[in-house]
Amino acid sequence: MAQSLDIIINKEDEFVYIAFPILTFEKIENDKVKCIISGKYNNDSIEFTLITKVKYKIGITENGFASDAFEAKGIVLFLDKNNGRNLFKLFSNEYGIKSNSNDFRNIIEFTSFPLEEAAVNILNKPIKTKVFYDDQNERDEYFELFINIDLPSKKIEFSEKDIEYRDNIIKVFSSPL
Repeated sequence: MAQSLDIIINKEDEFVYIAFPILTFEKIENDKVKCIISGKYNNDSIEFTLITKVKYKIGITENGFASDAFEAKGIVLFLDKNNGRNLFKLFSNEYGIKSNSNDFRNIIEFTSFPLEEAAVNILNKPIKTKVFYDDQNERDEYFELFINIDLPSKKIEFSEKDIEYRDNIIKVFSSPL
């Protein structure tokens, strides 16, 4: 059965969950995996690349969070001109925040943290991560998201952590660095 290329939007209370299909993925150098995410939103095509680690450490322990599990540039998005704008339009529409910007960032780097109680090899098992942008709030663009990666099912989900971060998400997706 062919994989659907529809981007699926779910809303629960005020939160938005966006599931993207993974077109392809491959293990690349330095124990990383490169995913090509491609789908349709309304009549727009959206395609971007996500690169992340193959193996994630334990993030949650009996004593709380494992401080060594935070990974700078743990998840990186690569966008081209048209797809960057279309991805921005998707977030803007679903979050109900309008912007007239024609700009976007072609690389978005997140610090990632595994929300797992055991080590995970994402080639074999889905992983839930919490990601942070502008960790030190140096550019006044700090936000958090959940990015859940399920390579076996060929799906990636972006979920809101808090709706208070929407403005910064739109700001980051709609302006050059």
